Amino acid sequence: MPDLPGKMKYQMVETHEELKKAAQVLAGARSIALDLEGDSMFHYGDTLCLAQVSDGSRTWLIDPLKIKDLSPLSAILGNTGVEKILHGSDYDIRLIRGRLGINCPPIFDTELAARFLGMSSYDAQKFQIPSQVPMPLTDEDRRRAREVREYPWFADKRWQREIKQMESLGVKLELEAFSSKNFKFITEEYVPRKLKDKDWLD
Repeated sequence: MPDLPGKMKYQMVETHEELKKAAQVLAGARSIALDLEGDSMFHYGDTLCLAQVSDGSRTWLIDPLKIKDLSPLSAILGNTGVEKILHGSDYDIRLIRGRLGINCPPIFDTELAARFLGMSSYDAQKFQIPSQVPMPLTDEDRRRAREVREYPWFADKRWQREIKQMESLGVKLELEAFSSKNFKFITEEYVPRKLKDKDWLD
C-alpha cells in the first residue's frame, strides 16, 4: 500500500507481509507512539479495530480486522528497551493483552503526565506552540474562570497569576496542542523541562 499524502508518512498495513516489514523498521526505534481503537459496544468482549504505531517519522495504520496474526508486533511491544508512548493507556493495554497476551513496558502515559504536571497558559509561548493551536475561551470558560478565582483553594498568587494570564490571552491549552510537534517532544523536552524548572501548580 503506498504512502498517504502529508508531512508525516502514513502507511496502511492490511496484510501479514506488510506487518512484518513494518515491524522490521520499528525494531530500530528507541521509542514508539501507540494508539489502539477497539469496539466493545455491540458484541461480547473487546474487538481491536485499528492499531496506529509511529516511530516519529512514519506512522503505520494497521488493520487488525484483516490481519488476524499480529505476532510480528510482539517483539517491539515486549522490548523493555523501547519506550511506548500512549495517551490514556489502560484500555490500550487491555486490548494488547487480549490480542497478543503480553504487557508492553515501559510506558509513558501522556494523560497521566498532564494530570500531574498540568498545562500552563504560559506554555504556548515558552514552548513555541503555533498561534492557531490554542482554543479561544468561550463565555462559559470566562464565567468559570471568574468563579474559580474566588475559591479559597485558588487564592495562592501563582494560581491567581495563571488564571489572569489565561483570561488575558483569551485562549486555553489542552494536551492535544502538542500534536503539532513530534510525539517525542512531550517525553524528551516538555516533561523534563517542566520537572527541571519545577514548573507546575499544586
